[in-house]
Amino acid sequence: MSIAEHEIENREGIPDKEHCAYSLVFDNVNKHFHAKQTTRDKGNVMKNMVQAYAALDRVPSLDLDNHQLSSTKFEESHAPISYQMKMKSDYIQLVRETLIEHIPFFKCIQLERNIEHVYEDQSAERSNLIPLGVLDKDETKIADMVDIMENYHKYVLGSREEDPITIPLFVEGLSVERSYDAQNARINADNAW
Repeated sequence: MSIAEHEIENREGIPDKEHCAYSLVFDNVNKHFHAKQTTRDKGNVMKNMVQAYAALDRVPSLDLDNHQLSSTKFEESHAPISYQMKMKSDYIQLVRETLIEHIPFFKCIQLERNIEHVYEDQSAERSNLIPLGVLDKDETKIADMVDIMENYHKYVLGSREEDPITIPLFVEGLSVERSYDAQNARINADNAW
């Protein structure tokens, strides 16, 4: 039995919403304040802040392993041939739909959408976003980035006695580097600044 057949057969076995995890997303928010009169002591000011929200997963992911892909067997990490063929037919269907939609010559052709996906209903739902507020921190400063990471860590489930659940943190590329720098600085620090 292929992965696709197994997924479609087990559609009823999809866990409820309470078994879904969430992801954290943050980005910097900047506000430029113009001074009415610029002097030696007063000038234009850039206020840097960070805004975040939690996005509830529409598809349950708590049952997935957190280990690296390199530690899995080759057979587990690659789809069977039947699943690859199903994906190929799905891609062909998507190309057909795109051609019919954008090329006037093909507008007369009517196609039925026959791509089945195990999480199609969940993916069609509206995203549930929970605002986490704005922090008055500048992510370009490592000390502030440590505070930002500590603030978001309180939203991670688990206690110090048990391993916390891995929660993805989605940010832009530069913020990822800053978060790595903040983690590394915290690991090597003698105290909390």
